[in-house]
Amino acid sequence: MKTTALSTFTALLILFACTAAQAQFNFTTNNGEITITGYTGSGGVVLIPGSTNGLLVTTIGKAAFSNCTSLVSVTIPDGVKTVEESAFFLCSSLTNLTLGTNVATIGRVAFGACSGLASVLFPDSLTAIADWAFSYCDGLTAARIPDHVTNIGVAAFAYSSVADVTFGHSVVSIGRAALTGCTGLTNVTFATNLTTIGIEAFLGTALTSVTIPHSVTNIAIGAFDMCRNLTAITVDPLNPAYSTLAGVLFDKSQQTLIQCPGGRLGSYTIPGTVTRIANNAFDTCVSLTSVTFPGSVTTIGDWAFRYCYHLTELYFQGNAPSIGSFPPIFDNSSTATIYYLPGTTGWTPTFGGRPTAFWFLPGPLILTAPGFGLQTNAFGFIISWATNRAVLVEASTNLADQTWLPLRTNTLTNGSIYFSDPDWTTPPARFYRLRSL
Repeated sequence: MKTTALSTFTALLILFACTAAQAQFNFTTNNGEITITGYTGSGGVVLIPGSTNGLLVTTIGKAAFSNCTSLVSVTIPDGVKTVEESAFFLCSSLTNLTLGTNVATIGRVAFGACSGLASVLFPDSLTAIADWAFSYCDGLTAARIPDHVTNIGVAAFAYSSVADVTFGHSVVSIGRAALTGCTGLTNVTFATNLTTIGIEAFLGTALTSVTIPHSVTNIAIGAFDMCRNLTAITVDPLNPAYSTLAGVLFDKSQQTLIQCPGGRLGSYTIPGTVTRIANNAFDTCVSLTSVTFPGSVTTIGDWAFRYCYHLTELYFQGNAPSIGSFPPIFDNSSTATIYYLPGTTGWTPTFGGRPTAFWFLPGPLILTAPGFGLQTNAFGFIISWATNRAVLVEASTNLADQTWLPLRTNTLTNGSIYFSDPDWTTPPARFYRLRSL
């Protein structure tokens, strides 16, 4: 009888404890499932019940624990599938978080400004991390994104202290400003199926090098802007769309310069395949001193060279490109001078707010644009060099025998002259070279 009485007392005590614990939660019932809508307890260590009134708890509702500054630890049961918007927003003392094994969705700002949160173990069931979900989590140091997550929301980890991020294989898109302002971020491992890196996704991080997987087809404006320690951006060699030279990433299919390292680059020659310099491409390249542009470049975007404090020389091999809608593309580059080749067009005494001057080469040059190639009944090109210098054009029909025929001596008035060869069709092939006199 004593044993029976003790067992009955214990059962009643457990029932009382469970009833008292459940009394701390407000909830609603929908289709036989429970959504926790509020918390009235005193904080500390909280175990969210797996069921209430015999019904499974499946959702932590919108703002259910928001601004509960006394909450230190929370365990979310395995039956929960969704943590809704702002569910734990501003729980500044929350240091320990255990997510149930079936949590699939973490909503907008769900754990935003949980400044005491040091680590999160994401369950493999997770498929979505919404906008601002872990933003301003000042204590968060690492994040491993499970393989079933496909999209990282806008500013999902922005301004957190995360230092190491690994993206699972299913992540195809990293949203705008996803890790912007994470000044301690030094290492990132991208998913092998990633296609999109959003606008300013890694702005202001401490990354020193980045490897872009071959699957990536879209790197948005400012994706690595203000990464002052970034010295190398490399691309998986299987990537058909992107290439890198000297740590500068450009899109081969769109012929667009995407991004340069944010701090250590000294001088750079843009590849001849590039036609467009994207917005903010060289933004905050604080050590950049000179840039050489091929004749292929036709457009330079907004703020392309903003905050390039030490930029002094920009050399253009072609015509003046169009510039962005914000004319001061060289903002805060107050010492820069624009140099262009005699014979190219579109240049005025200033370009983008900076003075221009002739670029005098050591020897004469055949310009590939403008005016290069077959014109009216003649093949021709512009010779560029220095004012009033004499240049001889020679031709050969066979490079192997090194026989060169002098065609014409040209005086370069104002540094350039147009040469045409009306007899270019007579031999089966013709090659040209220049000699200074």
